[in-house]
Amino acid sequence: MIEDLTFDFSRSLDFHVQPFVPLAHGNRTVALSPQFPLHSRPEENILRVCSIVKPEIFDAASLGKEPESLAHLKQKCSCHHLQGPVRLPKPLLDIDLLVADEASSTLLIAELKWIRKTARPVEIPARDADVLKGVGQLKQIRQFLLENPDYLCEQRKLPRSLSEYTNVHYLLVARDHWLWIDPEDGIAIAEFEAFAAALCRHENLHSAVTDLLRYEWLPVEGRDFTVKYDRSTANGVSIECEVFYPA
Repeated sequence: MIEDLTFDFSRSLDFHVQPFVPLAHGNRTVALSPQFPLHSRPEENILRVCSIVKPEIFDAASLGKEPESLAHLKQKCSCHHLQGPVRLPKPLLDIDLLVADEASSTLLIAELKWIRKTARPVEIPARDADVLKGVGQLKQIRQFLLENPDYLCEQRKLPRSLSEYTNVHYLLVARDHWLWIDPEDGIAIAEFEAFAAALCRHENLHSAVTDLLRYEWLPVEGRDFTVKYDRSTANGVSIECEVFYPA
């Protein structure tokens, strides 16, 4: 454990994640600055450390994230009949979440992505790529269902053909890392907590999706946060940068 939590100057993120510092090369004596672990998030850091030193364990843990999100939605949004995962023919991935509302003739097909938060700006492109990968998966699912509109009915997941629904939405629901994507061809993106709140707020599925895709839940400067330029000075050198504060 000590070895896994010891800072490696070639690959480690920061002292919050790996707080032990080797005092000399090849020396098993390490130092610890207590303010870093006291200020850290231990449960989240376990995954971060595994992603660096034990990627096989991290990959196994990541497989359980989408089912956990689905279980959370099923428990919280009991006013809707949530199904998932729904198997599709290989090589297609499963549909993570399927919601149908016969009253409003609305069908929602969602891909759930629980993406690890970034610790450094250099990680952002990789996390963005994970989001875009989800969009690509949704496009493949959409293409298959358009070519086979009776598939979900034949699998007894829907009471009628997909082509008979007035409103069909394909939604990428991202958690912990979010990237704006312009809605196109019925495919859009939403943040997990906002998605869950919209489903709980509306029993009518069409109203829930319409409300969600207004994107009024996105933070607005002046209403939800303010931006100020703060200056920090050390050894006679000053750096000024913008800092975001909650309103």
